[in-house]
Amino acid sequence: MKKAAPEKQQEYLKSPTKKVRLVQIELYSGEIEYLITNIPAEEVPYEEMKSFYFQRWEIERIFKILKNRLQIENISARTPIGVHQDIQATVFLGKIIESILTEGFKNCHRRKK
Repeated sequence: MKKAAPEKQQEYLKSPTKKVRLVQIELYSGEIEYLITNIPAEEVPYEEMKSFYFQRWEIERIFKILKNRLQIENISARTPIGVHQDIQATVFLGKIIESILTEGFKNCHRRKK
């Protein structure tokens, strides 16, 4: 999806009213969910919104893990390079933890058999 030009973004942010659209989608469970978005139908048509939403939801889930479990917002550095290193170290640690847990679950299932 293309990104709006900076001047269009500023214009949108300054306007007192915002254009939004309400999209009704059916989840795999059969439940109905309503999405409010500012993405125009020309960019993401109704037929593609469910797929788009689920892709976006995965990104939100990852941010939740970074913020809540890995405390990525608790940065101790004061310089731009230090902040970058803190974030990289946190993500790296998260990947190590994920690998350990994945291997642990695999080994646990092997022992049960």
